[in-house]
Amino acid sequence: MTHLTTNERYQIEHDLRLGLSTAQIAQAMGRSIRTIQRELSNNGGRHAYDARQAIDKRRERARISSKNHPSIEDAVWEKVLSRVKCKLSPDQAIVVESLSISISAVYRHLHRTKKIKLLRHLRHYSSTPRRGTTGWVKHAKPIKQRPREVLTRDCVGHMETDSIVGKRNEHHKILVTIDRATRYVRLGWVRDGSSKTVACHFERWMKDERLPILSITTDQGSEFAGLPRLFTDNLYACDPGKPYQKGAVENMNGLIRQYITKGKSLRHVTQAQLNYIANELNNRPRKRLGYRTPAQLLSEMTAARQFER
Repeated sequence: MTHLTTNERYQIEHDLRLGLSTAQIAQAMGRSIRTIQRELSNNGGRHAYDARQAIDKRRERARISSKNHPSIEDAVWEKVLSRVKCKLSPDQAIVVESLSISISAVYRHLHRTKKIKLLRHLRHYSSTPRRGTTGWVKHAKPIKQRPREVLTRDCVGHMETDSIVGKRNEHHKILVTIDRATRYVRLGWVRDGSSKTVACHFERWMKDERLPILSITTDQGSEFAGLPRLFTDNLYACDPGKPYQKGAVENMNGLIRQYITKGKSLRHVTQAQLNYIANELNNRPRKRLGYRTPAQLLSEMTAARQFER
């Protein structure tokens, strides 16, 4: 979508004086309503909109935009790259060469020009891609396809799951599964961090008739690669890099950190300790539940379900 032109901004001011609605202005100009709304909100609203001021404001934004800045000369990059080859950081290279470029610009240039060997010299470079789709996800359904009963939280059994890690480079994990309706949590000790062990925990939990598993919502972590075998029709995967799509379990992770601090080694954690933490959390009053405990609400909803039968 192109930016509004000078003539279009004067046209908006003219149409506002005539008393036309935002939808009418957008339709007459062939623009989207959202474009006109954004233009008005950025420039004082319907009653204070001034085309000349809007034009000046747009020119100022264009002036300071990095897209309109002159490109950095190749000679500058050569100086930086020579210093990075000597294992200097971008910050050190800029200071030593007395350059007027930013540190982030150096990193962007290295990525853009695919200087992978140089990037590996840097402490903050990670060769592991941060986002992407793992192989098992193609056997799960996108989170947008979750049925209405999952979103309303009126039914026990729709779960969100995640894993907690300890020290960096340790494979020990804690499996966290929470019921969306009651906030009832289960914790599992994954000693080897493998998908096989994660699947074993779910196989055990599926035998608990008090809290059935009707659906699972998880992220795209490799530790959940064994779940498509257990949940062929009711497994939902979040979009890459969007953990907030399973906000209930993310919030629970924060509560668990009150017992197991972030960065602490999980090497000596036991299942008995996790059962104790889960029991504490399941008997803690929650504001979202009307200050009832998850265990109390689970008991009430289970009793109501049996009564309906």
